[in-house]
Amino acid sequence: MTSAWLSGVVVVRDAGEMIDACLASLEGVDELVVIDHASADDTAERAVRAGARVVQAPSEATLGGLRVRAHDECRGVWIVFLDADERLPRGGLAALRASLARLPESVSAVLLPFDNRLGDVTLRWGGFAPARRVRAYRRSDCHWASSDRVHEVLKRRRGRAVRLDTLTVTHLTYRDLAHAEAKLMTYARLGAEAAFEAGRRPQRVRAVVKALARALRDTLLRAAWLDGRAGLRLVWVRARATWARERYLADLWRRIVR
Repeated sequence: MTSAWLSGVVVVRDAGEMIDACLASLEGVDELVVIDHASADDTAERAVRAGARVVQAPSEATLGGLRVRAHDECRGVWIVFLDADERLPRGGLAALRASLARLPESVSAVLLPFDNRLGDVTLRWGGFAPARRVRAYRRSDCHWASSDRVHEVLKRRRGRAVRLDTLTVTHLTYRDLAHAEAKLMTYARLGAEAAFEAGRRPQRVRAVVKALARALRDTLLRAAWLDGRAGLRLVWVRARATWARERYLADLWRRIVR
């Protein structure tokens, strides 16, 4: 495996419809790695055509475990990582490389601003903006936890994280409301499985309170209504997913009783 200064990595599953644009935005990295999470479509073939080294991962791998595998496969001093539904702007990779080269050794991670979208609509309210996420880090200073199932979080051994606002990541968060519901229900199920493994019992009353509180917070405090009908419908979907997490957890415990 050759040495590299900047590694690009994407963890994917059945992302044939969007992987091309994602990988194109990473053109110019010293090595491009794709971790294919048991895709059933042509994701892997498309990644190979884009010049990526594709590593196959088993279907039972956790999201955290996939991040660990991606980290271990890279050899760069810095790693820039995207999800398949994310892409850097035109010229963004060159700008990012130049910015990373100027950072002092005390910086171990970089947060980039996100443009979150529902279809063609930029979500500016409801908690979706302003949004910044770590998308580049020093490989020697950070690590992932394989136990993370949902919304895996990068851990820093040392150093600090800084904001870089000179380029924005476009995030195709949801294709439409049906996709939003499917995606959020998947997160709810994974969250329930993690809670079940930790021994937490379902609390339906608390779940109702949390769902209502989330809906009120997103609608009133975070002004989701300013994103129009799409924003309000998304509030409802997110509240339902909050409740569904507890329902999934109850179902898991019910299987033991039976």
